[in-house]
Amino acid sequence: MASVNTLLTRIVGFTGVLDQELKKLTAQQVTNMIRSKPEIMPPEWAQDLARNPIPETKLNAQPMQHPQQPVQFPVIPPPNPFLPSVNPPQTQISEP
Repeated sequence: MASVNTLLTRIVGFTGVLDQELKKLTAQQVTNMIRSKPEIMPPEWAQDLARNPIPETKLNAQPMQHPQQPVQFPVIPPPNPFLPSVNPPQTQISEP
């Protein structure tokens, strides 16, 4: 039986090779490859997506119509050391 380290090394190597191969493909090629592999996506799912595209399957990127406003965070004053705290510090009791 292979050790955990050996298995992890193989998995990392495989995913690295797969990552390099996927970088060479366009988004449409990756989609087609996924749809053509029944172990990844059953054929009936691929047919459903082809017939009824849903918003999650469409890639839409549009510029924002309004410029983004800066966020103003409230100013929080530092704690007052003269007020009693919720969790007062514990004092050490020394026994004679």
